[in-house]
Amino acid sequence: MLAGVDRVRDEFRAHTRAGRVDFSTPRDGSAGPPSLFADFSLRLDPARLVRLRSQLGEIFDELMSEERSVAEDAVDVTVLTLLYGFRAESPRAIPFQARNRKCRAECQCRGSG
Repeated sequence: MLAGVDRVRDEFRAHTRAGRVDFSTPRDGSAGPPSLFADFSLRLDPARLVRLRSQLGEIFDELMSEERSVAEDAVDVTVLTLLYGFRAESPRAIPFQARNRKCRAECQCRGSG
């Protein structure tokens, strides 16, 4: 489990440095990426919790039915990637596979701050 957390942290750090994490608020004023970064605890009616879980389940079902993209700019997606407002159009972005090969070759990901 800790190895998985380290991988997610490394992925998040790499995407942030590449300018692919969108911390901006949507122009329409709706809840957007900043709220996704919030740490919160709240009390909900049990029925509301069930409805929200159902909505999340529908999203994950939709994702699981997606065909694997072969596009050159396709990105690997984790659950947390969905939460942190991925901005795929960044000119500084490095595709995950290329970045991963580069990191392995140069040992840049491990131990960097």
